Amino acid sequence: MSNFDQNRPKPPGFHHAIKVVRSSPSAKLTGVQADLSAHNPSVSNQQFSAGGVYIQSMTEAINQTDSIQTGWTVQPSLPGDTQTHAYAKWTDSNTGDWCLQYNFEKLMGCWPKQLFTGLQSSNREIAWGGAVYSESSPSPAMGSGRFAVEGWGYAAFVANHAYMDESHNLRFAYEKDLEAYSDTPMCYRLAPYMDFGFFYGGPGRNCRT
Repeated sequence: MSNFDQNRPKPPGFHHAIKVVRSSPSAKLTGVQADLSAHNPSVSNQQFSAGGVYIQSMTEAINQTDSIQTGWTVQPSLPGDTQTHAYAKWTDSNTGDWCLQYNFEKLMGCWPKQLFTGLQSSNREIAWGGAVYSESSPSPAMGSGRFAVEGWGYAAFVANHAYMDESHNLRFAYEKDLEAYSDTPMCYRLAPYMDFGFFYGGPGRNCRT
């Protein structure tokens, strides 16, 4: 089961505005890339706001899901500040380990594949976009804090989003192959960005569902 299924219960306080591609006979997912705009939304303690990419196993039990999430985030409880911290990840084509690589050039490190029981299966899904969490209302802004429809120069974006197939070739994630998912459209939305990306985000506020 997809962990982004709109009918699947999720912990209170979490919200997403993302686009998803899932494994299929013609799409074996072994890696992911994207160009991301980075932002510094206002976030208080016990909240986070993030934009990035996600690759994870698809399981019936959400507590058995393996997941790696990378991109940028503002999360005061971890680094102890409200600055934006950016990162990216890649897959090592020789070992199957999951590796963190910045700007296609600098290898930051790897997680051995043995750590991820679920991700050793080919039944995976990839998502691009934004996520937020808050213990209580109001919820924080996602992305730039502007609605996706406001477009270039205002809204956060994901561009050149692609996945790596089983032959380790990059394949662009076309709109027809993606599933859009925004669990709280009154707070966070999605909108197309020409032919090679999309805008996402919103101001947050009273988003409890």
